[in-house]
Amino acid sequence: MKKVSLPKGFLSSGGNPTINSIVMFMVYFKNLPQGVPYLVKGEPNMESVRKVRNHFRWNHDSGFDTMIKWGLIEGVSKSTTSNGRYEAMKTARVIAEHNIRNGVIVPMRMVS
Repeated sequence: MKKVSLPKGFLSSGGNPTINSIVMFMVYFKNLPQGVPYLVKGEPNMESVRKVRNHFRWNHDSGFDTMIKWGLIEGVSKSTTSNGRYEAMKTARVIAEHNIRNGVIVPMRMVS
């Protein structure tokens, strides 16, 4: 079965995060079970990943979990070809954390 990928430019463009990637992390963080820290070590919380998929109406198992993992765990991507996306996910995570600390509400479904 062919793995379905997110559309090109959906979460990053030119090594920069898109609004979708920032919203992705905001939805992920807002849906973590109580007591689970923002900076999860290891695999992403799959229930929160499911909430992200639902937010964007994405009905496939691929895409979001890897990008969330790249934003949460330092040094997880060793690929030079994916380095721009890796850096974009780290930046999106930081922006999302900042937004949540400052009371920014998760936007309704936004897609580009």
